[in-house]
Amino acid sequence: MSQRIGVEHNVGGNVATAPLINNLAKAYLLGAEQSEKIERASWLRKSGRACLAALKQSEACRPVMPEAMCLQGIYEWLRGKPAAARRWWQKSLVEAERMGLRYDAGMAHFEMGKRLNERAHLEKAEAIFAEIGAEWDLARAREALGKNKGR
Repeated sequence: MSQRIGVEHNVGGNVATAPLINNLAKAYLLGAEQSEKIERASWLRKSGRACLAALKQSEACRPVMPEAMCLQGIYEWLRGKPAAARRWWQKSLVEAERMGLRYDAGMAHFEMGKRLNERAHLEKAEAIFAEIGAEWDLARAREALGKNKGR
């Protein structure tokens, strides 16, 4: 369907499919995060492939790049590689800020704050979400701040 829409509206397939690939990666990451140990490896394999595809597609559709990078950070985190996760989240943040994508910047701050236990990032996410009216994400940031006793 996304390819059909791309043809009908004269946009490349990558532009039409990039957000869908990011959403697939999100779904697989959620599966990995919520699964038991036996199923987790399978979800992580799927997540890894989907995140790689998301990063590749983001080359053709730059506005989805910060989200793809943030998802790669979550993938690395779930694999037990916090340093790699931080690097991806930082790349995501830099790209989001460079492109003026406030929501994506907020999400990068949120992931770093929540997973790395860094209160300053959660506070920044909270401020961004409040500023742009992202109520659901604002509530999640505030909940994480309530649980956070970090730096």
